[in-house]
Amino acid sequence: MGRYVFTNVSQGHAWRGRVRRENSGVYIPDEMLQGASTAAFDRIVGSELEAQVSHEIGLLRSISGL
Repeated sequence: MGRYVFTNVSQGHAWRGRVRRENSGVYIPDEMLQGASTAAFDRIVGSELEAQVSHEIGLLRSISGL
């Protein structure tokens, strides 16, 4: 998503696909994108991300009306 977030602009605050893209204001320092930080991120993503995403999707699928 780059440096953007999306905010709801629908009346009544119901998510109906009407969003506005805004700058998040978040800046990640270059030091956090290299070396040990990158290695730790890659290690966790490789070992845990798929299982966690599958778990969350399972929870969402069990909610009636979604």
